[in-house]
Parts: sequence; C-alpha cells; structure tokens
Amino acid sequence: MDKWLKRRKFNDDNSDNDNVRDQVNEPTPGTRKNTSCSKKYVVHRKYNDDFLKFGFTSTIENDIVVPECMICGFKLSNSAMVPSKLQRHLVANHPSLSTKDKSYFERSLSSKIKQVTVFEKQVCVSEKAQVASYEIAELIAVNLKPHNLAEEIILPACRKIVKTMIGGSADINICKIPLSNDTIHRRIKDMSENIEQNSAKTLANSNFALQVDETTDITGNAQLIAFVRFIHENDIIN
Repeated sequence: MDKWLKRRKFNDDNSDNDNVRDQVNEPTPGTRKNTSCSKKYVVHRKYNDDFLKFGFTSTIENDIVVPECMICGFKLSNSAMVPSKLQRHLVANHPSLSTKDKSYFERSLSSKIKQVTVFEKQVCVSEKAQVASYEIAELIAVNLKPHNLAEEIILPACRKIVKTMIGGSADINICKIPLSNDTIHRRIKDMSENIEQNSAKTLANSNFALQVDETTDITGNAQLIAFVRFIHENDIIN
C-alpha cells in the first residue's frame, strides 16, 4: 500500500514558500517603498460671539485661539471651545452667575476693557517722557551733580513752572517723567556705555593722539584721565 501513498516533501515545500515570500516582499524594479508617515491634520476650533453668554472671551496662546474665562481668567484648551464645556465651567466654578444673560457679560467685558485702557495710560511712559529723562540725566552728569537732584529739585520746580505758566493738567504729565535716583543712575550708565562703544569703534578705524594724566574727583580720590584727539569726517574731535 505504501507505493500508492504520496508523501509531501517538507524541506522542499518550505524552501519554495520562503522563495515565494521573498519574492512578495522584494520590491519590483523601478518602484520605491513609501516609508514616510502621513501627517495628521489637526483642526482648530474658532471662537463664536455666542460663547460670551457663558462668560468666555478669546485670547491667543501659542498662535492658537483659546477660550478665556472673563470672571476668573482661566484659559481652556482649543478643543474645549464648545458650548457644553464652557457652560460646565460656568456652572461648576461660578454658579451665582450661571443664570445671567449675554448682555450682563457684554457690559462686564466693556467695563474691563475701559479699565485696562485707563491703567495703560497711567502706567505706560511715553517716548517724550523717556527722552526728557535722558536729557535731564545728561545735564546732571555734565555738571557733576548728585543723582537725587532730579527728583527732589528739578521735578518739583518744573511742576510749579508749568502749573503757573500753562495750568490745567500739564503738571500731571510732568510727573510721568521717570526721574528717581536709580533711574538717573541707569540713564547715566547707559549713556556712558554707549559713548564708550561708539568711541572705541571710531578709534579702531582712525589715527588718534592719546594723552594720559592723573586727576582727583570731588571726594579727593585719584582718577586716571585720558585725552584723545582724532579726525572724524574732516573734523577734529577731542
């Protein structure tokens, strides 16, 4: 009976299967296997004016619009910009305001914007006030006067002069000029560093004459003084 049985050759079959598997996995000539991963497209939610009835306004965080609670200032993620999640925050954290309508939050938002605007006007220093501060610091440095002179003498004198001659709210604008002792010290230090950098840059590209001598300051301490003369744009600079 054995001669009528057909036996399978496992080794040959396995080798044939391996060859077939290799042929399947092997890329065909002229084709390239795509190994790049597809990027997931993220959709960012947009703010709707109707969200104001839940006490939420919008703000920018990392170039993404996120909802911000105008009551406590808490910021939610962009994915939470849906009515159900905004209402949940209002009811859970501010239950006393959960029954308020949209007009209430509109009035609150308008009042908040006005307060911020008034605060910025009172706190922010204008460019003219900064320039005046530097000019007064330069006068104090040139005349070798103490730094607190600006705050104790110059500022009150300017207020009286402006109030008498001009009147109105001019003396209030004068008070916005930063003239404290530390401010004048920083102004003089900044101007000294700027003069030193510009002088070193100019002297590096020109011929100059240098004279060094010893002197004393107002306290009697010895100081080294240097006198430099050079030509800059057809002018003699000392």
